[in-house]
Amino acid sequence: MFKFIKAKGPHQTAERQKLQKELFSYRRTLQHGFPHKPSAMAWDPTLRLLCVGTATGAVKVFGRPGVEFYGQHREPVPVTQLCFLPRRGRVVALCDDNSLHLWEVNRSSLVEVKSQALEGKLKKISTMCLESAGKHLLLGTEGGNIYLLDLNTFTMTPDIIYQDVVMQNVPQDYKLNPGAVEAIYEQPDNPNNILIGYNRGLIVLWNRSENTAVKTFISNQQLESLCWKEDGRHFISSHNDGSYMEWDIDQSEKPCGEPVTTYGPYSCRAIPKLLTRTLNDDQLLVFSGGLPRATYSDKYTVSVIHGEKHVAFDFTSKIGVNGSSDNDSEEEQFGNKVIDFLLIDSRSSEESEDGDNEETDNQNLANGDTKGEPEALIVLAEEEIVAIDLRDETWKMISLPYLVSIHASAVTCTHYVSGIPEELWEHIKDAGKAQTGHLYSGRKWPIDGGKLLCQKGDAAPPRDLLLTGHEDGTVRFWDAGGITMTCLYKFATAQFFAGDDIEGRYMFLNRT
Repeated sequence: MFKFIKAKGPHQTAERQKLQKELFSYRRTLQHGFPHKPSAMAWDPTLRLLCVGTATGAVKVFGRPGVEFYGQHREPVPVTQLCFLPRRGRVVALCDDNSLHLWEVNRSSLVEVKSQALEGKLKKISTMCLESAGKHLLLGTEGGNIYLLDLNTFTMTPDIIYQDVVMQNVPQDYKLNPGAVEAIYEQPDNPNNILIGYNRGLIVLWNRSENTAVKTFISNQQLESLCWKEDGRHFISSHNDGSYMEWDIDQSEKPCGEPVTTYGPYSCRAIPKLLTRTLNDDQLLVFSGGLPRATYSDKYTVSVIHGEKHVAFDFTSKIGVNGSSDNDSEEEQFGNKVIDFLLIDSRSSEESEDGDNEETDNQNLANGDTKGEPEALIVLAEEEIVAIDLRDETWKMISLPYLVSIHASAVTCTHYVSGIPEELWEHIKDAGKAQTGHLYSGRKWPIDGGKLLCQKGDAAPPRDLLLTGHEDGTVRFWDAGGITMTCLYKFATAQFFAGDDIEGRYMFLNRT
């Protein structure tokens, strides 16, 4: 009887289901917050776009606030490296399965155009380098060979720089296996020459047109990275012992001076990446890692040296508490590893500061003239992205218009409020600026590529607030009326709920 009643109950007809789909439709339009598990980053200095890849196979491109593009690989494979093709709106993504994917930024979307893969253990790609001509992508492998990828057809060319050929002009004492290709960089103003760095310390200046080694450089330490100086006659190498050294291609095979260990003399961590530029007629040196192993092995830093000024930016943060099974004690866990960093140059003097002069911008893009002195340092870490204003005397941070880590403290509740009065809105903004005025510089967000197609002239934007309550007792006010979601104000409630056992702790927090 009950089965009969249940069978005769109301059910959804095909017509009703169709009507529901017409009345209710949901689709993903925007993504807010910080990407989950970022793994790679790239910068297009011409179009001024930033690309971030993640361990889940996502690819995200960001320009000025409101310009965002999203893509997802068919397989959720980690993105290990990214390389922009300047002036083309295209980016090549290298995934952990040794596959290459060509993505294209269309008018309003990010589309995968082509893909390619190298098979074999010795063909595992370890580094990538784009030709200045933009025709080929040089692929260094763990086997020591360098392959060329034709970017027009996205296929491998028959031209291969074999490690055996490169080793022919190397001194006999160093003809052992030099290891994987760690770095490839084209010599400035001389595209025929490329600098090849091998894992075990061998560095070769290779002439591609004549297939000969112009010069070889020998280091006793394992190589981590290479970087040309702007004159094109000197380069700097960083190593796994926390040292770096400068080389002159016109002089002997030995470095210009003794290796520099900034945080020595004791054993230091490796320097996985190093960049050098000229800022205000003085050398600017930026590198990650390099701290003493014994005392700072759990720290994740990026050091900036400019003249007599030297700052180590520490990105280490507490990510959780680990309970010990031995004595039931709790140990704090620290993380926030530095994934990558890059320098952003200021726009050339001919360009308008706000980048709204479209005619001038297009002319500079055609000429490739966008290079100025560095104005910002962008650091991508596991849990956040940070922008440092290099033109500020104290190197303050630049306020983030997007990519804000909403879950820096776990969200416990939310509330959405629309139609906020303008006067109240301005009061909230002013209160937020008073909180953070000493932390941020007044410089505009340097990633300012692209153009907003949905601007409605001088129409006032909607004043909508998203309130989020967090595990640490704070309530954050977010501007949720536009494409980007920006934090306006943070209210700490801990002072109103302090008990006898934790009163002293919160008094300490308030003082700091």
